[in-house]
Parts: sequence; structure tokens; C-alpha cells
Amino acid sequence: HYFLEQRRQTEPLAMMAAFQQEEGRLAACLAAHDYKDPAWHCHSYLARGRYHEQLVRFFDLFPREQFLILPSEQLFAQPLATVTRCLQFLGLPVDGFSPSLEVVNSGSNKSPVAPEVTAYLTDYFAPHNEKLWDLLGERYPW
Repeated sequence: HYFLEQRRQTEPLAMMAAFQQEEGRLAACLAAHDYKDPAWHCHSYLARGRYHEQLVRFFDLFPREQFLILPSEQLFAQPLATVTRCLQFLGLPVDGFSPSLEVVNSGSNKSPVAPEVTAYLTDYFAPHNEKLWDLLGERYPW
């Protein structure tokens, strides 16, 4: 999301600064529950990665068995098997299905992420990911 906003020229801050300033940048729109606010749309990097919070809201409204939750790493590593699993989950026919699995719309402005940023994100998301994994009953490789 950060790289996308950089490409759109809506993010003037360096990566670490953007993450560290997110809470303050989003305070007004969160207080107003205004998720259409441009600040939320552009600068909610960490908030969007707290998947547990988002899934709990869905699970309060819909039965858990209506969800198939897969890490994107699985799609990238085994695209055909993952798409087939999705079709099966949806009860759609799989026989004769041969999709184009060419990668499209991949951001081109990604640059290496500094080790201190990776460490910051790892530490930040650790408790959120534990809650997610407890909720889903499985662990993901991040």
C-alpha cells in the first residue's frame, strides 16, 4: 500500500515515518468513523494489515464456514492449485478450467525495504498476527 501511494504521489513521507505517523494522521477520520476520508484511503498502512480486527467483524455477521482465508504467498507459490481450491470452495466446476495465470498489475516502484523497517513491522504486527492465527487456527509465514 505504501508503494502504491508513493506511485500515486499521495505519500510524501519516507516509509518508516509514514508508518510511525499513521496513528496521528488517521486520528480525525477514525474518531469520526469516516472511512471515506482521503487520509484513511491513502495512509492506513498498518491498520489495513490488522486482519484479525477485520475478520472478527465479518465473523460476527456471517458464518465462519462461508470464508476461505488463504495467504497470498500460497497464491504466488502455487497459483493453479490455489485457484482450484477457491473454485472448489465456491462449489464451481474445476474440470477443464485452465486460467491464464500471468501476473498483471504488479507495482513497479517497489524498492528494497530497510532492515529497520522490516524489524519495526515484524514487532508491530507480532501481537496482531498471534490473534489472527488463534482466530483461524493456523499460522502463516509472516
